[in-house]
Amino acid sequence: MTSLYNKLFRNKKNNANKLNETVAVNDTAAYNTNKPAKKGVSFGSKSFNGDTFANKSRHRQNIENDFDHEQNFIPNRKRFGRFNDYEKQLNMSQQDLNDELEEENNLLAEDEINKLREALYRSKHKEKRNRELCKSMQYRIDRIELRELEMERDNEKLRKQIHDLLWKNDGLLSELQRTRYQQNVLIEKIQQNTPSTSSVGSLGAKEMLLGLDGSSNISDCIPEHEKLETTDLEKTLDPPYL
Repeated sequence: MTSLYNKLFRNKKNNANKLNETVAVNDTAAYNTNKPAKKGVSFGSKSFNGDTFANKSRHRQNIENDFDHEQNFIPNRKRFGRFNDYEKQLNMSQQDLNDELEEENNLLAEDEINKLREALYRSKHKEKRNRELCKSMQYRIDRIELRELEMERDNEKLRKQIHDLLWKNDGLLSELQRTRYQQNVLIEKIQQNTPSTSSVGSLGAKEMLLGLDGSSNISDCIPEHEKLETTDLEKTLDPPYL
């Protein structure tokens, strides 16, 4: 009911001016003519009005004159606008009040519906944005997983290559040990078969084996029946490793 009163009060000034425009003008002109002069002391930009109470009394007298005759009631001032609204409400029928309340309820319902629609639009927009973010994050996750798989496959290839290299290295070490063993056997045989007064002179058996005595090949110093079979690995090795 209070909201209905507030709604009716919004138009009180317009209603008073429409009904009593001529009377309001005449009354305002009469009041300004009989208005007493201001008397007071000035203090800079402010002034003390000594005739304030007299002016209030004048206002009170005008109000009483307005109520002398009910049929001549003049609701032209702002303070009397609410009485017009009260009288209007008293004269309104129950159906009119119900219509006003229904209209007000419809307006409130419409406002609530608009707020709900706006909230729904915002939630849909937020949901759409979150869905796009989820797609972007899923794409990044898939790229990272794919990169991890590629790195794992590359690591597996590297492991296999390392394993092959280690196996080849073990084979080379075995061949090197066998070659050194054959060298030691040959040196011992040369030392046993070489006389002390031979043309070898001061050169030892090892130097002779390495070909430092001027011979063109190490096989020249080895008897034909004592030569061992030469492997492919020995053929690829350089003389300093023998």
